[in-house]
Amino acid sequence: MEAKKQKFFYMASFFLIGVVFLIFGKDVANMSALLLIGLNICLGRKKHRLCGLIQMLPFPGIINGLLVPPLIVPPYFFALSVQETVVYQFILYGVLFMLFLLL
Repeated sequence: MEAKKQKFFYMASFFLIGVVFLIFGKDVANMSALLLIGLNICLGRKKHRLCGLIQMLPFPGIINGLLVPPLIVPPYFFALSVQETVVYQFILYGVLFMLFLLL
């Protein structure tokens, strides 16, 4: 895909994911983001387009396997209240965001 089309696709995807998040919630927004990433890979290839879409199938399991234990286990282990759990998860998301920016 050309750079202008790619930029338009990213902007449209960002808007669509935001709308889906507001209407349906975070789980459907995560799945639509993964679908749009797969569609982007699919459109960017000249051959084996369907393989690009299929390559996105393992990502929900990888995300759950890596992110869910640090989000859920410490609040149960330390018996944190609901408000403390929300603060802990907010801090953890901030740390992960900074790590992803640095990588």
